[in-house]
Amino acid sequence: MKKIICLLFCLGGLCAGALATDVVKAVSPDGNLVMDLSLRDGSPVYTLSYKGSPVVLESALGLNGNSDWSRGLALEGVETASYDRSWKPIYGERSVIPDRYNLYRATFGGLKDKDRNHLKLELEIRAYDEGMAFRYRFLEGGGYLHIDREYTEYTLPEGTWAYHTPLAQTEYAKLPLKEWPTEAERPLVLELPDGLYLCLTEAGVVDYARTKFALSDGKPNTVVSSMYGAVDEIAPFDTPWRVMMVAEQPGQLLEHNYLILNLNPP
Repeated sequence: MKKIICLLFCLGGLCAGALATDVVKAVSPDGNLVMDLSLRDGSPVYTLSYKGSPVVLESALGLNGNSDWSRGLALEGVETASYDRSWKPIYGERSVIPDRYNLYRATFGGLKDKDRNHLKLELEIRAYDEGMAFRYRFLEGGGYLHIDREYTEYTLPEGTWAYHTPLAQTEYAKLPLKEWPTEAERPLVLELPDGLYLCLTEAGVVDYARTKFALSDGKPNTVVSSMYGAVDEIAPFDTPWRVMMVAEQPGQLLEHNYLILNLNPP
């Protein structure tokens, strides 16, 4: 049985507070994971923490879809809701898949760039106990999109190690966040200096280029998205989910894997 509880929408107190400060605080149902989304001089940035410990330091968001959607933005509205439901897969390790998360949809507008026309960009965030997932959404119909770059980045604490592999089914190497020999294949597991584990991956990849991970050229300890090629689409259009799963033990990342199933519905 599915149970859907909508707690709050954009006229409620939480959303009004987010608009007043240009900050959106996405919190997991158990309260352990917190993603803070804000604007710095019109550029969207975020942080991620687990039980108060930093997981991802201030990192950039945005993409290039006909124009640069990483600057000149204004937060126009926020919608929030909570879901607690489940579903039964046809096969797999679990007979029932729980799907419990808090939803946040932040709409960005206030844009004067003529190339953006009437399009608006929405960042949709799902906050699970096991991790955070977000994607970019172009809402209005009829607008041509040429997406050739994602500015999504993940700045990690100093001393973070990565389990790097260049291709699927090739050897892994434990490397610091510097001088990688190649891009890293997905998923990418990271070991933080305080003992936490972070898995970066994606879900819901439909009509989109494969996106691996690379090191930033100019920002230390930072992993960035690396698209294989450009994407041509017509709005409305959703990008794949960018997923950050967090665990206290590496084996828990495997236990959290059903989160990906919820983002790839049958």
